[in-house]
Amino acid sequence: MMGGGPGMEMGMGGMSGMMGMGMMPMMMQTMQQDPKLMGRMMELHGEMMRTMGEAMIKRGKELQQGK
Repeated sequence: MMGGGPGMEMGMGGMSGMMGMGMMPMMMQTMQQDPKLMGRMMELHGEMMRTMGEAMIKRGKELQQGK
């Protein structure tokens, strides 16, 4: 692992960790000015959460069955 703070390691949160460092204030300002963009970002976030939830449920069932 290279030096950095939490979320900087490459993996599931690596890219979001890097974006969060410097781009977050600019992104938040842009989203406040563009409600359509804000809605789309929320929709994409929800889709990612649903996908992760489905994968976790599937893996949990596999573990319960002993696979």
